[in-house]
This record gives sequence, C-alpha cells and structure tokens, in this order.
Amino acid sequence: MTFVSFPELFLRSFLKPFIQACNQRYYKSVLVPFLRITITKAYQRLSMAWERHAGSQYEDVIYITEQEEQIELENPLNIEIIENNLLHSASKEFAEFLGLCLTSHGTDSVTNEGEGKTDSSKDNLGYLGRVMLQDKGMYHLITANLFSSLQWKSASYCNKVLDRCGIVLEPILSSEFSSEGLAESIFSMLLTGLQIHGSNPNARQSLIHLNVKLYELTRSRYPSLKNLLLKLPRKSVENIEHFDSILSTLSERKKKDKLFKELVNDIIGQDTSNLFRRDFISTEYLLPAQLPSTEKAETQGVLETDSSDNILLSLFSQS
Repeated sequence: MTFVSFPELFLRSFLKPFIQACNQRYYKSVLVPFLRITITKAYQRLSMAWERHAGSQYEDVIYITEQEEQIELENPLNIEIIENNLLHSASKEFAEFLGLCLTSHGTDSVTNEGEGKTDSSKDNLGYLGRVMLQDKGMYHLITANLFSSLQWKSASYCNKVLDRCGIVLEPILSSEFSSEGLAESIFSMLLTGLQIHGSNPNARQSLIHLNVKLYELTRSRYPSLKNLLLKLPRKSVENIEHFDSILSTLSERKKKDKLFKELVNDIIGQDTSNLFRRDFISTEYLLPAQLPSTEKAETQGVLETDSSDNILLSLFSQS
C-alpha cells in the first residue's frame, strides 16, 4: 500500500514546511493553485483506499508488540494489518495538514515576520484559510473533503477532522458561495457521521454540536432542512415543530445539544456490546417490603412507676 504512505510522506516532509515558509503575497498566485491539485489527489487516493478497506475485518489501528516485529509479510493477514495501520496513519496526517492550511498565517509580505505562525487558539481561520475559502474552487473542495470524509471509519481521523469542521462551518455557511443544496449536503453528511461514529463519546458530542450549530445558522434561510429531519425514524411534523420551538428558547449550549440528541437518538451509532443489551433486574435477592411501623407502647417515667416495684427508688427509701 505504498500509494497511501506516499501522500503522508509528501505532506509531512515537503508541503508543511512549504506552507509555513510561504510569503502571504504568493498565496493566491502560487500556493492556492498548488494546494488545489495536491489536496484533490491526496483525497482521491485516500477515498479509494477506504473503499477497499470497507470489507476489512480491522476497523481501527492494530498495535504490533515488540515480540511481533518480525512478522511474515507473506501472510495475507499480516499484510492486511500493515495496510490498515498505514491507512489510518495517512488519514490522520491528511487531517493535520488540512488544519495547518486553515489556521496558517504564513510570513508577512514585507517584514517576513511570523514565519510558520498559526492561530494559537486553533479555533479560528488563519490568513491562508480565508484566502482559500474566497476561491470558489477551493471553497467547494475544502467543504467536500472535510465533511465527506466523515464516512471514513477511523476514530482518530474523525476526532481530528471534526475540529477542522468546527473552524470552517460558520465561514462556509456565511460565504457568498453558500446555497441551500450545499447546506443540505453538509447536514446530511453530519447526520451520517453521527450514525457511523456515534459510539465514540468525543465524536458524538462534536457531531451533535455541529448539527445544532448548522441548524441554527440556516433554518431561517433554508427551511428545507426540516425535510431531512423528517426522514429520521419515527419523526413527524409535530416532533420537528416542537423541537424547533423549544430550541429557539434555549441559550445554553448543553441544553441545545441535549435536545437535539433526544431528537436523533434513533440514528446514533452504538458499540457492538450495547446493540443487544437488555436491562435485567433480578428479583431473587430483593429485600422484602418494609412492614408498616407500629405505634410504640406508652412508657411511664421512672418517678411515675409504683415505688414497690422500682429498684432505684427502693435504694433511697427510708428504712
């Protein structure tokens, strides 16, 4: 699977230093056209690899111990393990590369200051990211690559690429290139990602938040998004209208995410161990029901009892 490891080596050894050292004045004329070709090729190679990987019995990285370093390459099972690890590693490198493109500021056009600088918060677009999204071709390419790749069954890649999706979601939706069809496609991809990666707690939380954020930003402009929610299992117009009315009254992020999770709970992916779990309550060791309390018998004070039967009083009685 050398064709998968090649992009990883190329991105790490050449493109990353090139982006960090490139001057801002060459972004539009040199860097963006070059990145358009490179990102397209890398995504195509990885997509083809993930399509072939769909039938593999390994869904995540397989770690090889020191005792297993000398493995037999002739064994098809061992080759599959190596290819699986290379694919996950290359995908992770691709996500990190996209993050660098979106947050990099490059070098200043006059003073050459800020070489290799990226946004310290990692939550905002850098200068290069803004230039890329201003180009129509790069705008659609970045959107397709980030959100379509959520169908790749790699937990490590998904967690990384969701951070990049959070960076570009609002700028993409507010761009002049945005459209109702694009918003529907992104919403559909996020819902699909929730179905595939819902068993991962971090991915599930990020996907739910991105879905809520997209719905809030576009529901007034694109009412057709409700039609996608109607396609969910056991959802009616009344359910969607009820969700929409309550969402507009909430201000806290956690409450909004919880409300959306309750709406789409039927499609959230689960671990295999939880698919057939049934709650079981054993009645064998349950304690018997508590008997009703009875009224305590009235007792007399020590001094109120008959002195002839009271031993304490008899000790002090006069003889």
